[in-house]
Amino acid sequence: MNQLIQQVSRLTEIDPQTMRAVQREVLSIESEWTSVYSDYHTGGWHTLSLLNSTRKATDTIIEDCEPVETDLLLEMPATRALLRQLGFHYMWVRLAKLEPGTFFWEHRDYQELEKVNRFRIHMPVVTNESAYLILNGAKINLPVGHLWKLDPVHRHGACNFGAEARVHMLMDCYRDETLSRHLAHETVREEWFSNLRAPSTSDITCALARARALALQGCEEEAELSLLKMFHTYGLEEGGSYDLVSQMYWSLGERAKSELWQRKKAKFLYGAAEEELLELEEAVLVA
Repeated sequence: MNQLIQQVSRLTEIDPQTMRAVQREVLSIESEWTSVYSDYHTGGWHTLSLLNSTRKATDTIIEDCEPVETDLLLEMPATRALLRQLGFHYMWVRLAKLEPGTFFWEHRDYQELEKVNRFRIHMPVVTNESAYLILNGAKINLPVGHLWKLDPVHRHGACNFGAEARVHMLMDCYRDETLSRHLAHETVREEWFSNLRAPSTSDITCALARARALALQGCEEEAELSLLKMFHTYGLEEGGSYDLVSQMYWSLGERAKSELWQRKKAKFLYGAAEEELLELEEAVLVA
């Protein structure tokens, strides 16, 4: 539990009346949501900014800045009042919608940003029991009603295998006195987590066989996703889902694609240079 509380914890309770007002505003949004960071999720993850560097809600690639209120936030008085009331030293604030049946691959965040003390604060707005985070070989659902701290420099993933979209407000915040006061009362309980069992040799063999069959039928993306999804169903070793995709391509004699997935693993987990990955992707396309 000591290791888990470094990664995720429950913070302040949100007043139910305030929570309902924010939900109404979010569900009434008519703006077209943007899709970014598509190179490490299945699609179906859409965002809009409430605080950013440009005032445009559709600018959603985060960066270090002293943010300003976006055009969208100005139309959301209850949400605007809540953000001001919390009083965090915000870096960026977004709404993030994860559609049913979609998931993020195993990854780490903040690798492209300055090395400063910061956290991501999640405020679930709309969720379901089949939407959860994967952390340290366990899954946790974040219910509506509280703020939740996530330290995304640890490997993690997110998924929504439910029937409705999951919407969270994501507040990337620099640690200051205000945030430290919230963290002083953080809690985590063992019963909130469900441990994922380690895959057996048979599990791995069958998963690779299914993926190989899909790839041989020309369904390579489906094959890749079937293996990447195993991070959400089994307690894999770090980078294990990428290794499985790489192993599949190696067994098919696709050496360049096998190496490509090792480079993706290096980028999404360890912050390897983007240029090397792009060069390899171009080489694979040419081949």
